[in-house]
Amino acid sequence: MQMQALRGAVQLQEDTPAAVKDAAYRLMDQLVRENRLDASEVVSVFFSQTSDLKSYNPATASREGGFTDFTYFCLQELEIDGAMPRMIRVLLHICTRDTRSLKPVYLDGAEKLRPDLF
Repeated sequence: MQMQALRGAVQLQEDTPAAVKDAAYRLMDQLVRENRLDASEVVSVFFSQTSDLKSYNPATASREGGFTDFTYFCLQELEIDGAMPRMIRVLLHICTRDTRSLKPVYLDGAEKLRPDLF
């Protein structure tokens, strides 16, 4: 078995429960689909969000969207001058026998976090 880490992020236009639910679900859905992940391979999921997002918990949104077999942990991002606002980041720990390369997912402006990947 091999342990791998998979990253992703999404930037929201507004802080509303509906926006957080949509963003968290889309981010998880695309990570799972693009990387052909099976729920049994996911060891844990860490969500972080910037302090300007307070309306909803992204882990709750992910569970409500159907990703119920994962173990979640949430935390607040560090407050850094000049950091991008309204950002949800995710880190998945994957344990698999498959040696495929995992593809990070950055949505809705979050691509600016990792210009080296795009």
